[in-house]
Amino acid sequence: MMNLQSQLDLAGATAIRQNKNITVRAAEVVIPFDKPLRVPSHVSLVSAGEGIRPTVLFYVGKQTSVPLISLEGNQSYGRSFGGFDLQIQDSTLPNMTALRSTGNINSTIRDFRFSHYGVDCWGIVINDIESTTVEKVDVHCASPLSIWSGDNHAFRDMDLGASTDDRVINQQLPAACVWIAGMPYHWIFDGSQTWQGGQHAIYGRVTSPNTGSGLFLHHVRYEQSTSSTDPHRAAVDLRFLEKQLECLLIGPGCRFTDRVKAVDARGIWRVEISESTWIKGSIDTMLAIEAIDTY
Repeated sequence: MMNLQSQLDLAGATAIRQNKNITVRAAEVVIPFDKPLRVPSHVSLVSAGEGIRPTVLFYVGKQTSVPLISLEGNQSYGRSFGGFDLQIQDSTLPNMTALRSTGNINSTIRDFRFSHYGVDCWGIVINDIESTTVEKVDVHCASPLSIWSGDNHAFRDMDLGASTDDRVINQQLPAACVWIAGMPYHWIFDGSQTWQGGQHAIYGRVTSPNTGSGLFLHHVRYEQSTSSTDPHRAAVDLRFLEKQLECLLIGPGCRFTDRVKAVDARGIWRVEISESTWIKGSIDTMLAIEAIDTY
């Protein structure tokens, strides 16, 4: 039987030749693999069970700097990845990345599970062009979700767990459920967002030549952090250091409890916090726009 990577390569070649998208359906079994999987442009990879009974992708290889699952795009449209439980045989492997999607448009990542507590490990990394949707994922590692680029991304119904053990953070990654690594252009978090652990719910230090449009948080429940009594570690800790973010909207239904500082957002034109958001602790929203050229 042809292995999974061979199926993906064949689908990629066929997609180019026939100028269409192709879906590869993995069987509902445990699929061991010892080298990272590469999903070519215009190819979708989904479980045959469509998320009802996820296929287990079981990595049995060595430590690698290459993401275990790479969704490669060349402005690929409408692709999907879902219905998988990604597991790593050696639970101590450091510096691993579960899944990275780059260069795609209108992609969907859903019904994905990953849990790994090796030092400085990444979960889902989004570096797409436009309109990626991530929904119904359960990711627990040092850095569960990081977003680097793209317009109009949506993140729904996520259970994220950042590290609660300092031994798995080697100061290379921020101890946060969501790492805002690039300028947001209308990025929305909604549905049921349950986040735990780490020092921050959202952390970002963004240098960008362009002003971003907006970051919107709805129904985010963040708890069990490692820094509830530290005044220097806000649940939402954002700095836009060159150009600005136009709007940060928190609410409705967000919950940041037992924090000395809940929100510390700087370099943002407007910060709005819904009356229905439950925040215990201070809010420091410094808008340092006067010191930076915004045009």
